[in-house]
Amino acid sequence: MTTFLIDKNSGLFHHLNVFLIALEGVFTATSLAAGQRVQLNPGDFSTIEGLVSKMDVRVPLHGPIATAIQDRTPDVIEITVLPTPPSPPRFRFNTRGLVRTLTILVQPFYANYFEQHVPEIRARYGRDDKGWPPVWQAAWAVRNAISHNGRVWFKSPDHPAVTWRSLTLAPAHNGTELSSLMSLGDLLVLLLDMEAERTGKAVPNK
Repeated sequence: MTTFLIDKNSGLFHHLNVFLIALEGVFTATSLAAGQRVQLNPGDFSTIEGLVSKMDVRVPLHGPIATAIQDRTPDVIEITVLPTPPSPPRFRFNTRGLVRTLTILVQPFYANYFEQHVPEIRARYGRDDKGWPPVWQAAWAVRNAISHNGRVWFKSPDHPAVTWRSLTLAPAHNGTELSSLMSLGDLLVLLLDMEAERTGKAVPNK
């Protein structure tokens, strides 16, 4: 289990903070619609499964909206990543019916991070994505899918396949819905990998 500490100096910080505000809003509205009482306490988190990464991602549920209402941002965002257990634990509240919605929800924040930092990658490795580090090659393919209505899209049928962890994307996947190939948890883990590659060092953790 690794807890990543994402502070204001991280390229991920502002994108994740806004996403967590939206996620807490979805959780609160969903709980109310299901007839449940909403009471979030310090330390409460949401566990998001990664299909490709085989990792569970724990993100904070308590605090993002309250902090934003006070016109503040947190000093640090803690995200914990741990291997998905063979027998998933029983959670207090399950949003499996919203998996596709939540995966789509994170895509604009992912795309914004990509667009903000891809100039650095191009300056370092050239404009042709085929010369980029593998994680950013895969990131490019994911970004392409997001910009094509959430479906995998390679302009050239001869473009080499790209691979990240156990995920491979290739022109043969054109038209396939991205959310059927990778989950919200995977997108969050991919963002951590992209940030580590971009900065040349591991994202700080405890």
